[in-house]
Amino acid sequence: MSKTGPQEKDAPPSALDRAEAAALLKANGVRAGYEAARQDRDMPPGLDEVAQKGFRLGQALHARVAARWTAPPAWPLAVPPNKKLVDEAAAAGWTPSVLEGGIEAVRDMLDHARRVTLDDLPDLPPGPSSSAASAGDARKKASSRRGDDDTGDAGGGDGGPTFAHAHALPDDFPIRPLGKRDGTYWYLDPEGELMPVPRNGFARSLLIATVADLRYLGFHYPVFDRYGEHKPEGFNTDKCLTHLAQAAKRKGLWSPDDALRGVGAHASADGGLVLHLGDRVLTPEGVQAPGVLGRFVYPADMPQPGPCDTAVPAVDDPLDCFDDPEADNPAALIAAVLGTWHFARGDLDVRLLLGALCAGVVGGAIDWRPIGWITGGFGTGKSSLHKMFKALHGPTALFTENTSAAGITAELRHRTVPVFLDEVEAGEDGRREQQLLETARLMASGGTKLRSDASHGVARFTLRSGVMFSSIRIPPLEPQDKSRMAVFELKALRPGGTMPDLSEARLRPVYGRLVKRMADGFPRLQHVLEQFKGALLKAGHSQRTADVFGTLLAAGEVALTNRDILDQAYLDHWAGLLDASELAETREDDSDELRCLRFLRTSQVDPWKAAHGTVADACGAWRDGHKGQGMALDNKGELPTSSMPGEMIQADRHLASVGLRIVLDNQVEARTDEGPVVPKGELYLAVSNTHEGTSKLFEASPWRRGGWRQSLKRLPGVAVPRNTVRIGGVKGRCVLVPLGQVFEDPDLRAHLRAGDLSASPAPPPGTIRTDGDDTPY
Repeated sequence: MSKTGPQEKDAPPSALDRAEAAALLKANGVRAGYEAARQDRDMPPGLDEVAQKGFRLGQALHARVAARWTAPPAWPLAVPPNKKLVDEAAAAGWTPSVLEGGIEAVRDMLDHARRVTLDDLPDLPPGPSSSAASAGDARKKASSRRGDDDTGDAGGGDGGPTFAHAHALPDDFPIRPLGKRDGTYWYLDPEGELMPVPRNGFARSLLIATVADLRYLGFHYPVFDRYGEHKPEGFNTDKCLTHLAQAAKRKGLWSPDDALRGVGAHASADGGLVLHLGDRVLTPEGVQAPGVLGRFVYPADMPQPGPCDTAVPAVDDPLDCFDDPEADNPAALIAAVLGTWHFARGDLDVRLLLGALCAGVVGGAIDWRPIGWITGGFGTGKSSLHKMFKALHGPTALFTENTSAAGITAELRHRTVPVFLDEVEAGEDGRREQQLLETARLMASGGTKLRSDASHGVARFTLRSGVMFSSIRIPPLEPQDKSRMAVFELKALRPGGTMPDLSEARLRPVYGRLVKRMADGFPRLQHVLEQFKGALLKAGHSQRTADVFGTLLAAGEVALTNRDILDQAYLDHWAGLLDASELAETREDDSDELRCLRFLRTSQVDPWKAAHGTVADACGAWRDGHKGQGMALDNKGELPTSSMPGEMIQADRHLASVGLRIVLDNQVEARTDEGPVVPKGELYLAVSNTHEGTSKLFEASPWRRGGWRQSLKRLPGVAVPRNTVRIGGVKGRCVLVPLGQVFEDPDLRAHLRAGDLSASPAPPPGTIRTDGDDTPY
């Protein structure tokens, strides 16, 4: 090897021949020699630019240090640098910044040295090639356009060579950076778990706790004692932490909100099924290790049972497969076990509950996850049913008997496993149950929930799990909750019936076969679902209930059969059993405005002071006071109390105490959605927007805090007055509800007039005339 003095430091390094490179590799046993041999500057294009820089560094640095020694030293190609040798290298003309960059680049090459053998050496070209320089320049320009920041000149402008990865973590560093956001740096630790590090959390203890191998850290980030000797058990903490932070920063902005995928089912970019099983990830492309896969991060977790390795058969007849507890098809076996319980709708409930269990397996990968609710009294086997669910799912589901919505969110985080909630009984105020239902509602549609943490930050979770409630009584449900739900009512167990074997030893292998069926049939699921939804919509279901029951039927179908085209008679069979007019889940599905009016109608005016108990009673008393009376409006357009009978006056006062008043259409100027109200002598119930008494009526209802105004305005025929209306001596804005709506007869002309109600003309403006007949209002 030629001697190179300090005055020649800017000269290009001479090429190494193959024999010299092989001797260097054999003597040192490291990749650096291999890189020096394979990355001659005059080699053909297509070689890695980073390795080319490594060659230049290895050759130039080794030559310059060797110029100060009688024999080539082992460093920088084999061992961490000795401080004395570093001083000698600096004396040879290398500035500290250039030398530090060179050490980093050589250390990057050392990361892979153990895997390189002499046989890996490529053949060198016989002579220089003019295309190499142009290829290298093209690669540099491309790197500049990309904005790569992992390479650069660490020479500080002294004319020395440039070095790769001068401030990068080693390729095999156990902590893998993901990015940073809002002062938090995100990593995957050596076990593959997500590791957030706050800006002030970078400390030596972090490295010791996660990396653990101090010799590894000492090799890549060496420190020296006072005599200049390398300390193998120590490491340069500041430099390592700096590189760790810079590595996350180079990755760019990253947050787990939309990128993190926990244990459970997920959809791939092309709509396929991805199953995260904790220690492995099953993708359409094959089995992958947890970590960064595409644009998502799948952190490691506890190992979960996955699909079995063998093919699982389908059933011949999905309508006649519920009686074989030893069936080879797992869905048929589960249906036979479920048939032990006495469900109110018989085999229909069995099929729907089977579908709920099947949908839960792939819940995170489908568009809709139905909510299930099992209800039954003492002696119906509700606890045994939950025992079966636990034996079947094991650690692949979340089971709890007493929890809150916040507890479920914190436990699930980014997992998509099914959730089973037992003993969800109505509490004193129902607040906990309503919060659980709100969370389940988000899970059904894959909604997002925000949760604050101790550091005043906000974490965002997309909830995509199927939920199964269980209780003796179902608490009051809002229509938006009922429409997302399938109710399974248990009757008393049949006399003489015996429970099947519900042990884990029997049911846990069934789960693996069920996962296999759902994974193999997942590509057919959406097509089968569309067919069931079409049949249900044709039979009168709403879009949402078709989603719910269609998903349950389709998931069960995929687990049972291999069909993707279903007979119309088969579809009509299930649509007929799921008659929307007869289902408990769809009956009494009144609109929000009708339920608000019903609440107002049945609310107590004042049980201690009023003889008329409810608002409807008070309105009836006011109406009855008109019979046989003829009254004209005064010059202010009001009904004079002096001409009102006592019962009517009392009812008027009671209504006014809660912000209500009955008015005639020609007393106010108002308009409906169709246009201005034409006076026809009709009566309206004026409901104040802001009256304290009205607020008290609705304070414990879903329409509190003025919500009644928005709901009541949706009723047909409701009018809004242009000006304020006087109620109880105080003027204010209000909503006018036709009195016929209050008496649950929208077609009734709720005004008082003489003669036959259907034939008499409307009274002239300003007058109400009655003849005392018994015509209902």
